Amino acid sequence: MSVENANLENRVRELEGQVETLQGRLSDVEKQLSRVAKGKQAKVKKATEKPTSKIGSDEVLNWIDTAYFLPRIATTSFILVLAIALRTLTDSGTIDEQFGAGLGMGYGFILLIIGWAGYGRQSIQAPVFTLWGTIVMCSIVVETHRVFEAIPTEPAYMSLVLLGMATAAISRQHNVALPIFAGTLGMSFGGFAIDYPNPVFPYLVVLLVTANLLTVFATSLMRASWIRWLLLVLTIFMFQIWALKLTIYLGKIAQEDLEFAISGFFPSIIVIGTMYLGIAYFGVIGKIQERVSKFDVVLPAINVIWIFVLARYTLAHGLGDAVTFGIVASLIAGGHLALAWVLGRKEGTAKQGAAPIGFGGCLLLALTLPMGIGNPLVSATILSVIAFGGAWLAQQWSSGGVRYISYLMQIYAAGVLILALRTTEMSRPSLLGATASALMAGIALWHYYWCRENPPQPEMKVFKSFDRKDKGAAVVLIAALLSGFFTLRVGIFQGLALVGFRSSDAFSSGQSVLIILASALMTYLSVRKMNRELRTVGILLMLAGACKVFLSDIVSIKGMPLMVSLFAFGSIAVFNQVLNRRWSKKKEALKKGETSED
Repeated sequence: MSVENANLENRVRELEGQVETLQGRLSDVEKQLSRVAKGKQAKVKKATEKPTSKIGSDEVLNWIDTAYFLPRIATTSFILVLAIALRTLTDSGTIDEQFGAGLGMGYGFILLIIGWAGYGRQSIQAPVFTLWGTIVMCSIVVETHRVFEAIPTEPAYMSLVLLGMATAAISRQHNVALPIFAGTLGMSFGGFAIDYPNPVFPYLVVLLVTANLLTVFATSLMRASWIRWLLLVLTIFMFQIWALKLTIYLGKIAQEDLEFAISGFFPSIIVIGTMYLGIAYFGVIGKIQERVSKFDVVLPAINVIWIFVLARYTLAHGLGDAVTFGIVASLIAGGHLALAWVLGRKEGTAKQGAAPIGFGGCLLLALTLPMGIGNPLVSATILSVIAFGGAWLAQQWSSGGVRYISYLMQIYAAGVLILALRTTEMSRPSLLGATASALMAGIALWHYYWCRENPPQPEMKVFKSFDRKDKGAAVVLIAALLSGFFTLRVGIFQGLALVGFRSSDAFSSGQSVLIILASALMTYLSVRKMNRELRTVGILLMLAGACKVFLSDIVSIKGMPLMVSLFAFGSIAVFNQVLNRRWSKKKEALKKGETSED
């Protein structure tokens, strides 16, 4: 019995402990439930506080008033009432036109002063007075000059320039962007409207230079590249109108008899181009904005393209000399490259500016150097040398952009050579041309070899995101082979002509043999270096040779030349087959060596 009692007592104790544990857990659950209930009650209370009825008209008016909308609309109405009253008095003859124009300009000036002072005391009406003061000033100047002819041309343009500078001063003092935005756009469109459709171009150039510089300042206050794009389009549009009018005048008047307002096209375009180059320079080194904008990156190339296109158009109609233009433009391109060299030696953001500035210089040099030299083969060789130099500098600067620009320039140089030699019959024997062509092809081949010996560095971002396997260098190889082919092609033609054997069949056969030999050379080098890229090029050349022999030669030529083509193809096919076997053996040996090392 004593044992049974002891067991019962132990069980009772265990049950009491379990009951206490359950009570503790129950109290915890009750606390959590009370917290949830309080949260739900708070949400319900918050929801009940929301008004269920529609907002009355007084509440709507009060909300609009707090957003400063109605006060600004009211101010705008009063400003327009006074402006229309002045216009009505002038149109009715109550006041003199010149006196009315003076009153209108004074009215606009007063509005600007009120807006300037309003920004100082943080008035909500300051933007309204500044904006409408700018609009009134621009419209009064344009209308007074065009309609009433009460303001001469020079003061009219100067008034718009001063307006833009005044709004820039307001923006600078109070660190706001609206005044300079309004002033820049107002002076630009006003300048176009003053003497439309016959603007005084030199004055308009001064106005647009000022406007473009003001947009740079405006962008530094507030990141808004759209206004810079707009001013760039307006500037190009102005020069396009100038070029069109210039061609009309050149068809009627001799160049030396033209006024500078029409004939000063090239000096003005140099001023604008230099300005844009300066803007791009300060933009890419981070002096305009902390983050370099896309506008600054592409501006050098756009600047070069539109200037070259319009200049070439005017040169074709008799303004200036093409050779002089080519020499001067090539020197300016050299200035671009020198500037890129300076940037490439810097650190940080400034180093990244070497690529866009250098691309603009390379583009200008590629377009204008043949015009200045007059020999496309020599210019292609110079471009090829500069392209290889760019690749070497890119490796020193760790600049992927400059390296890729060197690829593009080398490919372009090869294209220039191919276009120059495409018509073999027109190519006359020339030691200078032959030397330049051979040198250009050799430099392009060396460019490819150097790039493969010096792969892109890890810091070159373009090869991480755009061309991870550096396929651009392979395109350089193809361009080098094509330029070499066209160079040797001309040599074959001239060699046959020297021995008195002007046969189109022999010339066609010689080209086939040249292609087939090139495939054998590429295949041999690929096996020697175990280079899959060279092997692919060799296979492609062999396929091109097969198409040339079996689709062209076998149909168009006959006799000994056809026999030479077929024999050459068969011999090289056997040679390539032997080399392919060696490729397979070397590949297996390399695999076994790797396996044994593992």
